[in-house]
Amino acid sequence: MGYSPAHDQPESADLLFEVIDHIPAGILVVSLPDFRILAINARACARLGIRISATLTGRLCRDVIPRFSDDRLDDLWLSMAGLRNDDTVPATQIGAVVSRRWNAYPVRDQHGNAVRLLLVWLEAGETPEHQFASSAQHITQALISTLDRDQLLDLILEHLHSIVSYDSAAIILRDDDGYYIAASRGLPDRTAPTYQRLPKDNALLNRIETVIEPVIVRRLPEDAIEAMCPLSNAPGEWLSVPLRAQGDVVGILTLFSRLPNRYTRADAARAQAFATYAALAVRNAELYRRAREQSARLALVNKIARTITATHDLRAIFDHLIEHLHGVVPLDSAELALFDRTAQHLQPVAHYPASDNTETLCVHYHDQDTISLRRLIEQRQPVLLPLDDTGNPPLTQRLVAAGIRSCLIVPIVDGENLSGMLLLASRQSNAFPAIEIRTFADLAQHLAVAIQNAQLHQAREQAIANLRIAQQRLIQSERLTAVGELVAGVAHELNNPLTAVLGFAGILQEVAPAEYQRDLTMIVESATRARRIVQNLLTFARQREAHLEEVDLNLAVRQVLSLLAYQMRTHNIRIEERLQPQLPVTVADATAIKQVVLNLLNNAQQALAAWSGQRTIVVTTRLEVRENRQWLVLEIADTGPGIAPEHLPRIFEPFFTTKPVGEGTGLGLSICYGIVRQYHGNIRVQSAPGKGACFTVELPVQSFVSAPSTRDTTVTVQPSSRYHILVVDDEAAVAELIARLLREQRCIVDVCHDGAQALDLLSRVAYDLIICDVRMPGMSGDELFVELKQRAPHLVRRVLFVSGDTASRSTRDFFERSGVGYIEKPFTASELIDAVQRSLAAVS
Repeated sequence: MGYSPAHDQPESADLLFEVIDHIPAGILVVSLPDFRILAINARACARLGIRISATLTGRLCRDVIPRFSDDRLDDLWLSMAGLRNDDTVPATQIGAVVSRRWNAYPVRDQHGNAVRLLLVWLEAGETPEHQFASSAQHITQALISTLDRDQLLDLILEHLHSIVSYDSAAIILRDDDGYYIAASRGLPDRTAPTYQRLPKDNALLNRIETVIEPVIVRRLPEDAIEAMCPLSNAPGEWLSVPLRAQGDVVGILTLFSRLPNRYTRADAARAQAFATYAALAVRNAELYRRAREQSARLALVNKIARTITATHDLRAIFDHLIEHLHGVVPLDSAELALFDRTAQHLQPVAHYPASDNTETLCVHYHDQDTISLRRLIEQRQPVLLPLDDTGNPPLTQRLVAAGIRSCLIVPIVDGENLSGMLLLASRQSNAFPAIEIRTFADLAQHLAVAIQNAQLHQAREQAIANLRIAQQRLIQSERLTAVGELVAGVAHELNNPLTAVLGFAGILQEVAPAEYQRDLTMIVESATRARRIVQNLLTFARQREAHLEEVDLNLAVRQVLSLLAYQMRTHNIRIEERLQPQLPVTVADATAIKQVVLNLLNNAQQALAAWSGQRTIVVTTRLEVRENRQWLVLEIADTGPGIAPEHLPRIFEPFFTTKPVGEGTGLGLSICYGIVRQYHGNIRVQSAPGKGACFTVELPVQSFVSAPSTRDTTVTVQPSSRYHILVVDDEAAVAELIARLLREQRCIVDVCHDGAQALDLLSRVAYDLIICDVRMPGMSGDELFVELKQRAPHLVRRVLFVSGDTASRSTRDFFERSGVGYIEKPFTASELIDAVQRSLAAVS
């Protein structure tokens, strides 16, 4: 559209005035319905009898044109333009001239309403010059009626044919990426990618750009014909004219004829004159198109920015980005990669297409790739990755093998830091034009912000998750501590009667008749089983720092199975043991390894609890050798419902559970994972719906280096020795059992039931050994020990404690501080005698 310099598009208006001033016809453009002058050239001023002035535009016709109102020129022009059917307008002298020499054309808006009137003064006749003026008139009309570049280019080619005939013609424009066919007639479809672009270094087109006059080529060399493809590869003649607007070449107008010697100098002159007007029109439309494209790009960037910054998931950010870019560039594959801050290595975090099984973008980058990509990323601007150089890194080789012909690297920069890159690849050549590359440069800034926000959010979520884990572990630790104290008290109460049962049953076995031996054996076995259960409970209730020791995996498994035997039987679950004998040991915390076994068995039991099929848990241990290294392997497999495939990747995550709310914390398997990894092992799971699950734990075979023993062989009590021993225990049955067993060893034994009575006896009698319980009413065993340190320090070495309370933290701390020997209740007769012999040997 044409506007006066005072209106809001001065550059377009300047171009319009330059066009109409060069047209050999009178041109007048007025607005409707007020008939205000929008544009007028000197020829129109002469025909209308008005003085040329810079102030004409913007004024009303009735104030400027003589007799405009008297001759009712407004009604006459509307009638000539077909906007009013009125034949009553008087044909005055001016009116008659108007009706003979002026043509009126309405200019309509997008709704079809006439908003302007174009009036053109034409001389009579149909000479080529008149035809040229008519075509120029239509170009001017198009210039002020449309800003669509493609429509304008088609109109130029349409009217060009009436001035200079051709078999085919094209308007070739140039952008930052080179030449491209913007409009054509008589050529193949220019929308096909093969026919759209011409080589950027086309020598013939470069030469045409530099000349002033039109170029007529009578015969093209074979290499030039090939370079001009797809314009034509047939013999013929070319006429090319540069399109210059305000001194700049905006394109090239090219005509082709199959007839030899078709174009003359006159044809070239008319084509050049026509090109002058066409160039101005093209420049005007191109300015508008670029402004519109820039606006569209900004809108796209803003839309993508809003979308990707609305989520904190890196994969979602990438997916949203790719979804929007599909409408911008022909994208076949893409990848988002971020730098690993510790290793300074590019790590792919997302790729498109997600289901792509090729080795194009779904692999980690080779060191050589990282070096070459870093060099490109450090430029901080999008750059095309060269795919045709020799000595390409592995990434480039993979891209070429996958048919990629265009690849763009978009750096992601967070302030001064290089965060990573966005790699975009296409199987089309020249898939990333310069104008779109600038769009990606703007987009990269928003992408960097979105990624930074996502990383901060992930760090925050991880911190919260770690805090939750710590809180849960603290709660669990406090709960286990309370349970441990409760178990310690229960164990103490159970251990005393169990000690008496085991001890006296053993004594009876030695003296009872044969018919009672079977009954006594059952008593001893049941008491021993109860003892083992109590010891296992104490093992898992005990809260202490990790203690590295040589762990027998089979023994740990059997202890846990013994603890869970009753629970498995009541749930009708069959345990099948496949333990390889004589396995080597590993170095770990025995309690922690038992915790792993317990958690895995509990997990299997819970999976089978509601299972209607076969209920079997197979526990397997074996030794494997891989890469000259030995591994202890534990497998716990169940025949339950299995694990859903979508749950497998998260099975070891803290707080992940498929159980209903209130039935699980989601920490059991994550604790197993942490313990196994702590001791340099591996844990994995295999499962399929309906086929059960199998958890595999691998621990490295290792042991402590044994040092030569410097201790002497244990000295045993001589049968003829008459040792004097004091037994202190508040449980009469336990005290009586100890005394009886020692007397059978020809020892002299005194018995008392509290610490105060023991102090009194120790002040009057010299004892070789003091066997004392820890927890007693009144003065406890540890309080008695403190008194002895003060009153008779020499007796401290002669103390042997017996206790059923070794799970208590206070009891364990006391044993560690004092360094005295102790034996745990319940004990057998042989265990007691062995402990007594060791203690006596130590003080003898």
